[in-house]
This record gives sequence, C-alpha cells and structure tokens, in this order.
Amino acid sequence: MKFFRTHKKMGVAGLALAVALLGGGVAYAFYTGGGTGTGSADIGSASPLTVTVGTPTGGPLTPTAQSGDSNAITDTVPFTVTNPGEGNVNLSSVIEEVTPGFTYTDPAGDPPCTAADFSINGQLPGTPATVTISGETLLSVSDAPSNAYNGTFTIQMVDNGANQDSCGGGSVPLTVIANPTVNPDLSIDTPPPSGSGGWYPNLSFVSNPTITVGEAGVNLVVTAIQNGPENSVGTFTLTYDNTFLTFTGNGDLSAVCAPPAVSGDVSTVTCSYTDLGHSSKSDSFYFTTLKTGSTSVFAVVSITGSGTASENFPLTIS
Repeated sequence: MKFFRTHKKMGVAGLALAVALLGGGVAYAFYTGGGTGTGSADIGSASPLTVTVGTPTGGPLTPTAQSGDSNAITDTVPFTVTNPGEGNVNLSSVIEEVTPGFTYTDPAGDPPCTAADFSINGQLPGTPATVTISGETLLSVSDAPSNAYNGTFTIQMVDNGANQDSCGGGSVPLTVIANPTVNPDLSIDTPPPSGSGGWYPNLSFVSNPTITVGEAGVNLVVTAIQNGPENSVGTFTLTYDNTFLTFTGNGDLSAVCAPPAVSGDVSTVTCSYTDLGHSSKSDSFYFTTLKTGSTSVFAVVSITGSGTASENFPLTIS
C-alpha cells in the first residue's frame, strides 16, 4: 500500500511535466498593428469683463476754451474694469468716449448737443480716446481685489463759439470699452516713418510735419488696408478743427463727399465709396491751412461687413 501510493504520485508529477513541456513548445501566428484612443478635457472660456463708470468729480461742466483758459472746467471720471471669471485676462487697452450716437435737442429747438461739444483727455472734440495699458493682468475673481483695474479719464465741454444751450442743465452719457475688438483685416496705414499715410507736402517725411500757414493744396493721404470682397461699400470720415483747416475736396472722383457738418469749430466730412474691396484703398483729402498752431485730423474708415478702423494724423502749422 505504501509503495502503491508513492508510485501514483510520481506518475502525476511526470504527467504535469509532460504537459508543461508540451505547452512551452506551442508557437502563435500574429499581425503587427497599432491603435489610437481619444478623450477630452474641458477648457473654460474667459468671462466678459465688467466695466463700471463712476461719478465725475470737478463740478458741472460749462463751455470753456480747450487750452489757455485758466477757468476751464475739466471733470475727472473714474472707472473700474473687473474680471468676473475664473481665468486670468490681460487688459491691453480701453476706449473712453461720449456714448456713440448721443444727441439731444432742447424744447426750444436749439442746435443739438452731441459728442462734438466735449473733449475726452484733451483730444479734438468729438473723438474717442484710446489708451494702451501695459502689463495689466486681471486675475480670477477668486483673487479679488487683484481681478480689477482702476483708471480715470477727463472730460471738458469745449466752447465752440455757437449756441450750445441744448447741453445746458443736462448730462452727457459716457462709455468705456475694455479690450475693444480689433479686426485684423481692416486698418489704416499709419503716418511715416512706419507708414506712408499722412500729410503732404512732407519734405522731411515725419509723422507730425510742419506746413506753412495759408498754404493751399495741403493733402492728407488716408489708406484703408482690408481683405473684403470686391465692391465693398463704406465711408471715410474726417473730423477736424475748422479754425485751423478748411476742407477743399478729395482726389478720388469715385467718392461722394457730403458737405462738411459743422458744430462750432469742429467739422466732419464723410465720403462714401463702393470700391473698398481691394487690398488697399487710398484717397487724398485737400485742405487750406488757416492759422499757426498744432492740430490734427481724426480719420475713421468704416466698411460694411468689416467693421471700422481709425487713426489720428497730427499737423503743425507755422
């Protein structure tokens, strides 16, 4: 009995060894190949910045000369740009302006009160101020108060030498735009030395040339650069101080220029086009210089479907 059990165990072990040896000798055929798996991780989007315009300080505005008047009243307007979201946002620029389209005519029917009655940051009345902000990152709302930027701008009611009664006793709406949308497909060629737009004659080819008083045929070259479709429709609008300059016409006969709209010493001329679909479109706007001093023309190009672009062209008259 003892010998019998021992013999049986040895037989089982031998069988297991035989199976192991047999399995170790099996070979499998295969193909080579790869595979790809996909997944996703959600990314949050930046929340729109919140802009709050505060109460001006300095007292009620009254019409005063823009420069050289010690009694000029200039109010300071505070504003705050806040990031209400969780992602950090870079604040690169703001536009400060009288709310576009503002106009008010009093019950007496006096000339309307408009943006042209006011100067923002000492600029030509009726023009917005664009301020570049460097190195300003608004952190997430959980990092308050580092998620806010505080700034100020000034506003003055400028005496235009005419009836401004419609502005009396009222208020002017103000707008601040944070990180205004820029259309990379539309711009205005800058003055020299970086661009070819600007005032001529310009013998020294500088951004702020000096031109003789009383000179006729002074022309401002404005070039719109865009990638719109052929036969695009749009306008070139120029705002200027008519005590320094008189508009005498444009060089492109395809444009239709309306007579300048006058509000005191601020004039605006608008020229309409139907051929703004090229890579660039230039026009020359002619002026006569009237008196010595520093002035500028604020040019705005507006193209249907492509937005707007603007540029300020300074000029010194000697």
